[in-house]
Amino acid sequence: MPDLDPARLVQARELAGLSRRGLAELVGVSATQLCRYEAGASHPSPDVVRGLARTLDVPAAFFRPGRPHVRLPVSRRPAAAAFAEQAWELAHALEGHVRLPKVRLPRPAVDTVVAARAVRSLWGLLPGPVAHLVRRLESNGVVVLFGAEPFATAVPDRPVVVVPRDPDVYGHRFTVARELGRLLHPDPTEHDLDVFAAEFLTPRAAITPELPDRVDLDRLGELRAVWGVPVLALVRRARELGVLSDAAGTRGLRRLKITELSPEPVTGYPGERPALLGRAFGMSGLTAQALAAELGWRVSHVRSMLGIERPLLKLV
Repeated sequence: MPDLDPARLVQARELAGLSRRGLAELVGVSATQLCRYEAGASHPSPDVVRGLARTLDVPAAFFRPGRPHVRLPVSRRPAAAAFAEQAWELAHALEGHVRLPKVRLPRPAVDTVVAARAVRSLWGLLPGPVAHLVRRLESNGVVVLFGAEPFATAVPDRPVVVVPRDPDVYGHRFTVARELGRLLHPDPTEHDLDVFAAEFLTPRAAITPELPDRVDLDRLGELRAVWGVPVLALVRRARELGVLSDAAGTRGLRRLKITELSPEPVTGYPGERPALLGRAFGMSGLTAQALAAELGWRVSHVRSMLGIERPLLKLV
């Protein structure tokens, strides 16, 4: 049996942000030879496997064949896609020990407003604000993680949402909602995602009576705290719904660039931080070392993906 699963090599290279040529140069093989390794047309020697592992900062065991994995469609953001693939693998490994929540998402829809209303209905949300957004996604079977850039994939048995760390909880929630929208649209544009997030977090019928007809920062600050969305999103929503004229909305947006409200850190809102995989790990009875061995990852990578931020104590 070969010592290297081609899909694992592709994933590790993309996660590292390296081109085939760049990795080949670092390892000391030709780009053509590396392409053959990734295609499964040629098998590297043990020395080359060790060189690949060293360069890509993974254990040599990472490349071993036979472990479950998912390969996402070719993406314009290969590093983000590779990270999401590993999020799925981590969830899959934990599901061998702990039952994760059942996935509850409506069918994808081209109309983003319809999709937003469908998921609110399915989850039994009242017409008002959505509290504890990340926890709500997780309780409905969506894996959420912090990562370098936003990404979402509707893998059939376990959808994954990745969001970057945002210094402001309101911006963070809007990003999470946008990525939820990505799961529910077959091919969304950036505008589609904004429309979905706006309707999901601030439904037209509920938010319209509360929006001011002028850019009143005090009132908008109050609405920000109640609805959990950025002031910028509220101004855009008011203009979109006709509460503000285009001219007033444009002036308001300019004003917001000069006068910004203080950010609220995500750390102060436990329901807005990913916790599903960390809790599943805690219930599994596994150690980080055992889970790392099962996945073929470094222990530090397992801990990072699980959101375990405290240092690992080593007794000497």
